Amino acid sequence: MATPVAVSPQRERRAFARLEPYAASALGAGALAAVLCVWWALTDTWVFTGDPAKHFLIVLQDYHQLQAHDWLAPYTTSRMPDYGPITHLVGVLGFLVHGGPSIDAALIAIDLVFVPVLAYALFRGGAVVGGRRAGLVACLFVLGAPIVISQMHQVMVDVPLTAMVALTTWLLLASGDFADRRYAVAAGVAAGAGFLVKDTTLIYLVGLVAVMLVRGGRRHPANVALAGGAFLVLAAPWFVVHFAAQQELLNGAGTIADGTTSDRSIWTLQNFAWYGWALVNFQLLLPLTLVLLAALGVLARDVVRRRPLPRYAPELLAAAVVGYVLQAVFLTQDMRYTMPCLVFAALLVAGTLRARAVLWIVAAAFAVNTIAVTFGPGSRAAISLPGADTHNVLARQFTLYSPDGYAGAAAPERSVDYVGLFTALRRDGARRFAMDPHSEDVPEFPHSLLTTLADNIGGLRPVAPRDLRRGDALLVAHIPLPREPRPCMTTPEGRGVWVVRGARGAFTCPPGFPR
Repeated sequence: MATPVAVSPQRERRAFARLEPYAASALGAGALAAVLCVWWALTDTWVFTGDPAKHFLIVLQDYHQLQAHDWLAPYTTSRMPDYGPITHLVGVLGFLVHGGPSIDAALIAIDLVFVPVLAYALFRGGAVVGGRRAGLVACLFVLGAPIVISQMHQVMVDVPLTAMVALTTWLLLASGDFADRRYAVAAGVAAGAGFLVKDTTLIYLVGLVAVMLVRGGRRHPANVALAGGAFLVLAAPWFVVHFAAQQELLNGAGTIADGTTSDRSIWTLQNFAWYGWALVNFQLLLPLTLVLLAALGVLARDVVRRRPLPRYAPELLAAAVVGYVLQAVFLTQDMRYTMPCLVFAALLVAGTLRARAVLWIVAAAFAVNTIAVTFGPGSRAAISLPGADTHNVLARQFTLYSPDGYAGAAAPERSVDYVGLFTALRRDGARRFAMDPHSEDVPEFPHSLLTTLADNIGGLRPVAPRDLRRGDALLVAHIPLPREPRPCMTTPEGRGVWVVRGARGAFTCPPGFPR
């Protein structure tokens, strides 16, 4: 197999500037992904729960801190787990453009900033390892991964983290093992910014940097030092300010690794295989997984036959393996946490498999997965082996097609619109609001989050149920009983949501509801 000829960063930059077909296709794929993210945000009316709710509330807290002219608070406030400020401040920017807090505005802002960065960095990185067609393959491979598409629909840090890892990886590869000072310093800046998205950035970059140093970077100590200095200028001050929280996180990682507080046995085949099943059933699905396995097979064959490997294949393999192992050992078991490793997988595929058919296979997977996870047509199709697991990561199954995505969202949710309900109540004269304490606090009826949304977005002041007066709104939810009025909304789990006006009023709904 002939070693692919990489394209110089200068030539690639000129090609992108004049939008030759592969560059134009990558740009179009990124634009399509961003447009579909905006459509999803504007169409979906479901409220975030779990981690997405947590991150939205951080955006909201940062917004109020800045509104109070506490300019440094978003940078200095420590949380557990601790997060850098960049993603949430981008969400705040969405609030400012919108004119106030909004779930849609935060999500759209984050997607419009980081999805184009992800697409551009993948194309440029792929072009470095294998030419412009390889750049398009890398771009489509990651943008077509179901877990990436799913995470674009949530206020989370995983897509921004993956984008910053992709950006740093491209710049490191373009530096030619730190030979090009401009790209080396830019990579340090990108890594520092990635650290300010999430501190686990280093897990995914350490293998790449280590092999680059061994293979040539050590011959350019000044450039390595400048890149490290650029990283430290951005990362070190935040780390010092957050030292106590960071130390607690590091201690927690240590207890996971030694099995003290973990929910699983770390040093077992089952633990590491868990991520393999997650890859084939949720992250990539079988078609893209087979493409990745084909690339790894070609690399293994070349090693056995002592053929030269594609440029940067050792660096990318090390980055993927080290990132995967460190995540599996030190972090909570969550398939989102290996998303940045998909960057290295995509670049390995792009630089190793040179046949034009690979582009068409990856493009077809991109199209199918984008339609499936965005619009939700059809149902899941998989090959199941005897004894296949039907829960968790679906061990011993091989998913061919799935509209479910990572979060189980087959399509935008339109039947439940809490923000619309709060807005309608305010238009109908309500000014104060309470949650029914007898209604179960469950994910589809989260008391604390709904109270926050009613206050910050719906314009309803939260009060205790005992303080409700005539015209105020009490939100009630339970499984509908016979002869009860039709609910204002019904959650996907079958829970009805009603409004009671005043302390002892009857079930009612504002204009525009039931839905």
